[in-house]
Amino acid sequence: TIYGLRGLERVLLHSILTCVLGVAVLRCGKRRSKGLEGSWDGSRHRTLSCTMIGLALFLTIGLLFLLSNIALMVWLDRQRSRGGVPFHMESEPVLNKSSELGSSTTTPLVKAPPRHQPSAPTEIGTQPKVATRKLKPTVHGNRHYPVYTPLPEEIALIPHYEHDPDMMELDPAIILPSPGDCAPQLRANSTFFTVSMYSFRYQAKAERLKASCEAVGVCCATSLVPSHAFGSKEGTPFFRSRFIASKPLFVLRVLQKWRMPIVWLDIDLEFFSYPDLFEAGAWGESRDVLIWNWQANVSNLLGRRLKMASGVFFINATERAEALLVAWAEAMAFANNSAAPDDQTMDELVNKGGWIDRLVFGWLPARYLRMSARHPAIVPVIEHDRGNMPGQNGYGLNFKPVLPPVNYTVHFSLP
Repeated sequence: TIYGLRGLERVLLHSILTCVLGVAVLRCGKRRSKGLEGSWDGSRHRTLSCTMIGLALFLTIGLLFLLSNIALMVWLDRQRSRGGVPFHMESEPVLNKSSELGSSTTTPLVKAPPRHQPSAPTEIGTQPKVATRKLKPTVHGNRHYPVYTPLPEEIALIPHYEHDPDMMELDPAIILPSPGDCAPQLRANSTFFTVSMYSFRYQAKAERLKASCEAVGVCCATSLVPSHAFGSKEGTPFFRSRFIASKPLFVLRVLQKWRMPIVWLDIDLEFFSYPDLFEAGAWGESRDVLIWNWQANVSNLLGRRLKMASGVFFINATERAEALLVAWAEAMAFANNSAAPDDQTMDELVNKGGWIDRLVFGWLPARYLRMSARHPAIVPVIEHDRGNMPGQNGYGLNFKPVLPPVNYTVHFSLP
């Protein structure tokens, strides 16, 4: 709670907590000393001495908290004055200070220039001119989706990572879904395509997801993963790890086949209302990727750190979004990551691999992955498994992913 607050509020809360703890220790010490009256000599003085030491310790810790927060506020002000706030975090993905992570009442940040600024001197009181990304419209069918012009040279190099080539081939038993699987009226009006995979054990949840899509007017289709896929049986740890590792590769192949924005939903999710944030123009400047980020509201991270919840994400039909999907699939096909969580692997790419500066991200609000135990007051757009906590119906993957070594790099090039 403390680190979800900002500035003066955090300092005041630290001060209050320190005073409360100090008073509590003092009162406990007094009660202890009264209870020891008449016992062996010196016990009362020892209790009061311990109380004073404890109180001094709490006050010292509180003072350190205050000084650290003052230093943090000064640093944040300097970062903002230098343009350190990421230029792609100026609208809805930045969340407000309420306890609802990503509630509908969000507070935008002021748009700031990118970190890569020219070093040429500027006049006092003026802002340096920066190279901005210009959008070049391109037509996919009867819809217009933006494609970005090349990035500056220092961040235009795109890494490809070491991986097992066999794991970059989708199992032939998995059939890619088609927008033609949707009802004609949904297909005609859709600007994005929602997909998911499931196994036989989740047949009922697949039907529930498709029913929710039709109810709110979303074009979605699911693909069945047979029990014999991956050379293993459903229910085994190997089947589960390969199923999860195949998620980015599955979305990549769907994107490459249909060339339209793709939304992934885990099969245990369902729509409660139409997802307006997946529509073109909903974010102002177009976004390459929309992700549900656990750390989007941590003030001192400035929106530049990802802790992904991979139950839902949006991939736009842009070259940069496709490059990230390729990198994600390659990272999951790396030998050390074959049994690692897919969302933590994406975290490694964004936080350590420099992808935070190669794409324009958006952090989805909590109503787009509402978990009733965590967000009881939020009206959902997308609900997680009718209120069940994540991982309740299965076992998690405890392997820690790593950022794979870079095999080679390429430049972005528009078709």
